[in-house]
Amino acid sequence: MEKQLTKWLNSIMIVFLGVVTLMAIGSMTTTGQSVCLWWAVCAAVLLFGVGVMLCRLPKHHTLLALSVIFLCGLFLRIIWISRIPTVPQSDYKSMLDAAAEFARGKTDVFAFGSYFHRFPHLTFYVVTVGLLFRLFGETLWIVKGLNVAFSASCILIAYMIGKELGFKRLGLLFSLLTAIFPPLICYTSVAATELFAMPFLMLSLLFLIKAYRADKLSRKLLYCALSGLLLSIGSLYRMVGPLYLAAYGLSVLIIFTKGCKWKSLLALLLAYFALFYAVDGTLFASGTTPYHLNDGGTPFSLFFLIGFNPESNGMFNEEDHQIYFDYAGDREAMKQEIKARLVPRITEHPAQLIPLFFKKTFVLWGDGDFASNYWAYDQGIPEPSDTKPHLMLIYNLNRIFYIALLLFCLAALVQYRQNPLVLVLSLMVLGFEGAYMLLEVQPRYTFSIAYMFVFLGAIGIASLTGFFQSEDGGLLSEVE
Repeated sequence: MEKQLTKWLNSIMIVFLGVVTLMAIGSMTTTGQSVCLWWAVCAAVLLFGVGVMLCRLPKHHTLLALSVIFLCGLFLRIIWISRIPTVPQSDYKSMLDAAAEFARGKTDVFAFGSYFHRFPHLTFYVVTVGLLFRLFGETLWIVKGLNVAFSASCILIAYMIGKELGFKRLGLLFSLLTAIFPPLICYTSVAATELFAMPFLMLSLLFLIKAYRADKLSRKLLYCALSGLLLSIGSLYRMVGPLYLAAYGLSVLIIFTKGCKWKSLLALLLAYFALFYAVDGTLFASGTTPYHLNDGGTPFSLFFLIGFNPESNGMFNEEDHQIYFDYAGDREAMKQEIKARLVPRITEHPAQLIPLFFKKTFVLWGDGDFASNYWAYDQGIPEPSDTKPHLMLIYNLNRIFYIALLLFCLAALVQYRQNPLVLVLSLMVLGFEGAYMLLEVQPRYTFSIAYMFVFLGAIGIASLTGFFQSEDGGLLSEVE
């Protein structure tokens, strides 16, 4: 039963990624950049060649290779923040301004009716940056420096995940693709919550894989608890914990051995919620926030309303957000108005839903940039576009890399449709897709899960090199 379900869900992922790949290719052809498709093929060939080299690298050179990859990745990130003088815009500016106020001892930025009362998931990031400003001074370089550190740490964590799935040389391939993954570089100059969350989210995946591998029940429970704690920390910075938990929970129930499924799931959930509510309770009891992190001033149903707005393709729009101001923060009145608008959108024009879902899917996954270059360079530098000679080059490089990566992801899924660990990666992506078909979308909303394409792409490259046939491929050799 479990094997059939694994194969079926991974097959759905193949179809989904096939659609996304076509969208990414179509995006380049419709924008007059079809020549870049040939570069995408060249990039795929180049990545494959590098993959062959890494998979055949003598084992005693692993540490040296990892050091070179890490230092090169770190260098790229330092060069980016030093050469791209991103100016905080929109939400990012609001968060940094609030952090500066909090650093001066003012907590009214979290008052009822404030921006962060409406969007409480941003609170913990503001508190953290505010404390950093208090310690080191109010400078944007503190945030950018930490972004570089967090982004670079993902290179090492990716190595550990690849090593856990296969062998050290697969870990090198994971780390290499993470080091050069464009969004992980571009976002370092942006005050984005995702980079603070990313290492913890990736570590939570690492410990979930360790829990799957563990022989003893006690170790499984310990690793599941650590996974839950790390996921909770990541979720405090970027509220994607429920989506990760859904994927993790389903994975545990499908692939873990009988007799430990429910205990492992319970350990994961208890650890996650214990830490989350401990932090939430501390902020509330200390008077830092007059609200709880999961109970903001905006009804959650508003994001469903926005998500089903065909005029805005399910993205932010003033018409729907105006409800909050029209009803002066009255939650019950807002809920009634949201319901009155939402039900007709779903029931009166059902023919619009399928095209809307396709448009939302393109917003989330179709470009491969995840709005990183947009916020870092395009809109992040307040100058006309024609004064930015490298703008389209960066966009196109991101798209080229992304299409090449998607091709290898498809190769991995075709080869390992029955593999339980590949199922975990698939469920994480499909969970985001399913949730955001119902909710408001923005291109950056899937950045916190985009590293799944890096991991699947690395597995695809390794499988095409014959790495797993030449020697035991660890957990990824468990195809049947």
